[in-house]
Amino acid sequence: DYDTCLDPSKVNGSQCVWCDAQIGGFCFPKEWEGIAGKFLSCEEPKEVEVDPEDEQLNIDPSFLSSSCFKVGLKGKSPDDCRAAIDDKTGENCIFCNAPRLGGIGLCMTSEFKGNE
Repeated sequence: DYDTCLDPSKVNGSQCVWCDAQIGGFCFPKEWEGIAGKFLSCEEPKEVEVDPEDEQLNIDPSFLSSSCFKVGLKGKSPDDCRAAIDDKTGENCIFCNAPRLGGIGLCMTSEFKGNE
């Protein structure tokens, strides 16, 4: 499909172009764009500009000493994490899943709520 074709991480790192055939489309290696473009309407992935301000997480490293983080380091389950109480705020910890890292997760303080 279109999104898979234009995402190098989903096509073994290859650079591809999507060529529309009006009844669907085709994913071709970037090198074929000149030939395929004679018959079809092709497009490359669009460059996404990232604002350097957006890349900064501004995370206070003190969460590393929290009881929540320590629960996660002991290999507890997501349910154990959610039941744990942060020793600084008295709030329940939250489990943050990291799908890009194979689904592993971290037990974090409530300040990360909404980012899980």
